[in-house]
Order: sequence, then C-alpha cells, then structure tokens
Amino acid sequence: MKKTLTDASLRALKPAEKQYTVWDAISPLGVRVSKTTKTYIVMVGSGQRKMLGQVGILELKDARQEAKNTIAHKTLGTPKKSSPKKFSEGAHRLPERQLQGAPAALKEGSQAASRVSLPAALQAQDTG
Repeated sequence: MKKTLTDASLRALKPAEKQYTVWDAISPLGVRVSKTTKTYIVMVGSGQRKMLGQVGILELKDARQEAKNTIAHKTLGTPKKSSPKKFSEGAHRLPERQLQGAPAALKEGSQAASRVSLPAALQAQDTG
C-alpha cells in the first residue's frame, strides 16, 4: 500500500496480528507495522529491506532523508560514511521509559552528558 506518510498517518497505523508495510508515496521510505512496533525501512535490493529506526525515536523527515541517502549510496556504490555520535546528542529523542535509571545529565540532554564518567572498573580496563 502506498500513501503520503505524515505524523498523523503514522499515529493512525494500527497494530495487526500479521505485520504489514505502508510505503511512502514521495520517498523510498516504508513503515513496517507489527504487533508491538512501527519501524522505518527502505528497500535496498530485490526483497532486501534495511531497518532505519523506530517510529517515535526517529522523526519522519529524518527517516525520509536517511532512506534517500541509503538508496543514493547503494546506487552510486560509494561506502556510506557515518560520523560518530555521542549518546548525549540523541538522548533527548528517547522515550522516558528508556531513560529510566540513566544519569540525570543524559535525561536532560545537556552538555554535561558528554562528561559522564565511566565506573572505576571500566576506567581501569580502558587504561590497561
């Protein structure tokens, strides 16, 4: 099924016993809907799908761009370069339930998150 995906149409997609996919009419993006999750996907080959991220964590506009980039890199045959990201840069997008027990700096998404120190045991492994 193809339709122009919007934030409202994504919220309206209902879980079903059998998973189904809704394809975006204006990009190579698809949304796979299962019993418990909605996941952005892109078709990268004959029957091969690549998962981009979960609806609600990854925004629709970002998922569309990532789908276009994935197809471009596949078509041009260039390796996709990813820049390293700090957890703190994306922590603000995580649902509150996934941040339970995380340091306050991560919950706030502040710059302090980049200064969260490792437990002593891990620091010893890292230096040794």
